[in-house]
Amino acid sequence: MKSQTELHELNQQLIRQIEAAEQEEIAISHSEMHAQGLEAQNHCGCDNDTLTLAGLNTKGLLELEQKQAEKSQAEFDAMDAQMAEDSAMPNIVAPLQVETGFLPDGAQLLTPSWSQTFSDKLENNDMALSNDIGTQAIVGGGNCKNVWNWAKGGGWGCTGGVGQNTQTLYWTFWFRPKVSRFYSIKPRFQFNGYYITKADDKWYNCKNTRLRISARTQAYQYNWKGLSSVDMVNINSGNINLNRRLDDARFTNYSALLGKDDWAAIVCSVQLYVRAQGSGSYAKNDFSTGANKVCVPYVIVN
Repeated sequence: MKSQTELHELNQQLIRQIEAAEQEEIAISHSEMHAQGLEAQNHCGCDNDTLTLAGLNTKGLLELEQKQAEKSQAEFDAMDAQMAEDSAMPNIVAPLQVETGFLPDGAQLLTPSWSQTFSDKLENNDMALSNDIGTQAIVGGGNCKNVWNWAKGGGWGCTGGVGQNTQTLYWTFWFRPKVSRFYSIKPRFQFNGYYITKADDKWYNCKNTRLRISARTQAYQYNWKGLSSVDMVNINSGNINLNRRLDDARFTNYSALLGKDDWAAIVCSVQLYVRAQGSGSYAKNDFSTGANKVCVPYVIVN
């Protein structure tokens, strides 16, 4: 009973640390987005003025930009609809049942004790959307999550016109080492979903799209150990028109020096980032539609 009470208290302390760190990151992100908005207001019209002084037909360019933005939105909507339809029957990666014969000698199989999702979504911002995460904390399980985020750009993109969002999903796993030594830690990340990136940069504008899907691992015992982050997808491009599924199950490698007889936590997280700059630019992660999902069902410690 004492051991379980101690674990409960440690888990609550860890949750508070994670929540505090996430709230700090969200505050920084909101500050950056606010600064981008102010910059766009302060430089409103400067791109047109510069192009006009260069002797260019800005009215014609604006009309062309509008037509291209409408075309890009129609293409994005069509791609999104097709990918959503395909998500009804995705190519699901069959889970390897390590607990029924593949678990290495002496290894422990850990299942999640807590999970939660965080978002830096701004209210009343139509340039970046995400699912309503609500209250998703789960104690005693919950290894799969449904999550998506989307961003679009606006205007020329050179001064403002940026939409962005970050979603971070957490899972925690606890175990008590029997000896003091370095431990091999292998979380199993499973992704079933799709992503879309679209941008058409020209010499007279500043269009760009960024999208990142990261699998992260960090241990905690007495203090935080080093953070390991593996990018499953990392895109940063001004000229791109890409839509792909991500159906992958992967073990990542992590190690930490842990002391015996004291509880240690393995914290796994998945971070989804989207950013779009300039009209006609889009970025979307979808691990929610149909059978899409993100899971961390277990961690192997050896």
